[in-house]
Amino acid sequence: MAGLVLWELRAKKPIINLRLFRFKNFAICCFLMMLVGGVLNANTVLQPQFMQQLLGYTATTAGMALTAGGIALVVVMPMAGFATGKISARTLAVCGFIMFTFTFRYAAMVTTLDMSFSAASWLRVIQMLPLPFCFISITNAAYVGMPKEESNQVSGLINFARNIGGSVLIAVTNAQVTSRAMWHQQHLQADMQSGSSGYQQHLNALTGFLGNSFGASNGVGMALASLYSQLNRQAQMQAYQDVYMELSWMSVGLVVLAFLLNKNRPGQGPGASAMH
Repeated sequence: MAGLVLWELRAKKPIINLRLFRFKNFAICCFLMMLVGGVLNANTVLQPQFMQQLLGYTATTAGMALTAGGIALVVVMPMAGFATGKISARTLAVCGFIMFTFTFRYAAMVTTLDMSFSAASWLRVIQMLPLPFCFISITNAAYVGMPKEESNQVSGLINFARNIGGSVLIAVTNAQVTSRAMWHQQHLQADMQSGSSGYQQHLNALTGFLGNSFGASNGVGMALASLYSQLNRQAQMQAYQDVYMELSWMSVGLVVLAFLLNKNRPGQGPGASAMH
């Protein structure tokens, strides 16, 4: 009986067919989907985290700022589906990644300490626009040249890659925010010296203002604490800007990788042959 069970287990196909990675399009699409999923999840964490840490938003208010992005996604998704039937998946992916490049550069520009709720909402809308073109086109390109009986394997692996990418890039971008904030803090401190006229004037003005309200003996300490708090907020803001710029450069790499994909015939389902 045990021998029969062992023979049946050996006869079954593997749960995950890793041999599918020998297909160039599928292997590239898995890597692209991993990065796109990572970018999406990382950005979904970065924006509300910035708003709560540095702008004083509650978790509910920060979440409300992301709502408009979901509405934009609902509107753009059918457009991306229609375009898939008319344009090759590779072309759509390239267009989507180019849009990603500009959206992250825009994010680095508008992510400031005086960013309004409206600006945060529009930022989320702009960041959601490329997503349908990227997700749908990469998924379609992954099926190019694949056997139809492997469709379930392709779907499972492509979604697994997306989830892995999300987990990895959330961790990496958060660590990078901390690292870049420390770097900026060190460089900003170089200008906060007693020999700096701008720093001394700001310190004296704060000391006088706070001294009148809380007593002269407390003025200097409170002024130094206020300046240090401003320094930290500026350093953290610049760290978020740096991470957005890094994601922008990563999107440029995605554009290059997308050009390595084979073109498919628009409108054809799984197993479609590549266009030469």
